[in-house]
Amino acid sequence: MTPNHIALGISFMVAGLSIAGCTRAGSQAVISPGAATALTSSFPDEWFYYEADRPAQLRAMEGNAAPKLATARWIGQAQDLASLRGKVVVVDFWGTWCGPCMRAIPHNVEIVKQYADEGVVLIGVHDARRGWDKAAEIVETKNINYPVALDMSVQGEDPKGSSGVSTIAWNVRFWPTYFVIDKHGRVRAAGLKPDHVENVIDALLAE
Repeated sequence: MTPNHIALGISFMVAGLSIAGCTRAGSQAVISPGAATALTSSFPDEWFYYEADRPAQLRAMEGNAAPKLATARWIGQAQDLASLRGKVVVVDFWGTWCGPCMRAIPHNVEIVKQYADEGVVLIGVHDARRGWDKAAEIVETKNINYPVALDMSVQGEDPKGSSGVSTIAWNVRFWPTYFVIDKHGRVRAAGLKPDHVENVIDALLAE
């Protein structure tokens, strides 16, 4: 699936986030700080949304420690990234209002099943602004078998806040945005297309 090209705001206040028809206005974006390492992405551009034009803020995260997840509530077991060291972790930023996010859920479910015995963890982080009221129903009807969190609004749990704390820290520019974290807690792929998440998981498990 190739998303339509859109203009991406590079200022602190981003006018909108968009991918394949998913838009959300009024979000903030900053580059997450982290100690740079020698690691660079060794994965093909074709595996990522926007391919060679993938936002620089996402590329810059690769090789750095994954930011913390700031969450307001959970459906399923709450997760702390620090406690998941030694495991490969997939983080999917999604929303019930986002068509491509919804279409990717069955694939997420299959990933969890496929890697159940290999210590792979998948976490869904839902948009702080809207759509959480439908999340519990979606978890049930789509048989979601991984924990789902509500991103913490920058104004607290109020979903009318201007954006999500995790969305900002992780430089999310479009929906869905997939990250894969290695066993050392470092982001190794940021902005993957859903169909290539397994490729990165396999590479990291083999390290």
